[in-house]
Amino acid sequence: MNLKLVKKKACFIKASSVAKVTDNNQKRFEGYVFNGWSGSGKTDIMLKLVRNGFYYVSDTFSMLDRKGYVYPLPFLIHIFNRNLESVPELKNYLKLKNRISMFVNNLIFSLSGGRYNISTTLEPKTISTLPPDPLPLKKMFIIEDSESDVHKISVNEAIEKIIATYQYESYYMNNILMIYNYIFPKENHLRYLEDMKRIITSALKNHDHILVLSSNTEVKSILNLQ
Repeated sequence: MNLKLVKKKACFIKASSVAKVTDNNQKRFEGYVFNGWSGSGKTDIMLKLVRNGFYYVSDTFSMLDRKGYVYPLPFLIHIFNRNLESVPELKNYLKLKNRISMFVNNLIFSLSGGRYNISTTLEPKTISTLPPDPLPLKKMFIIEDSESDVHKISVNEAIEKIIATYQYESYYMNNILMIYNYIFPKENHLRYLEDMKRIITSALKNHDHILVLSSNTEVKSILNLQ
């Protein structure tokens, strides 16, 4: 799917996103995107911001185009026990089937010695309505384990991190493409990563820097970051 998107000057990145209303009368929104590895805290931050008045846009993967617009994605939200520990009020949104699923998944996690960590899924409409249209990207954040809570990096450095995260999280697809590229060298499907980089670079052209957060960054701090 990402190969087709890239041809249309858009791409998926490994990120969760939320939206903020900038004009209550016109219902205009601006997007906030949080890029990071699996387990870095993207979903936690998204859930906390939704609890603070933001709108859900996407979880796990975010869609970004070269003009700097973020697209609402009504994909299921994957909830792990760690998310409930970080956002306890999330339990209020869980139906009986979700609670049973969480119980079974936690049991499997314990019996497997932590080898199998299975999520339960939650409909986005359970926690928030989605913005109706693509919305302009206001800020991009990188989430990673770092000793300093918040610090700035250059846009170029951020883009390298975004691409690296996507490559690592999509290694199965990349392996298939490498084999396909070996069999059909003239088609060179691996160049889509360079195309992705150009799309992200274009989307971030009006940004002077990107902020790096730790997974423990307080939501109130995020709201005031520049």
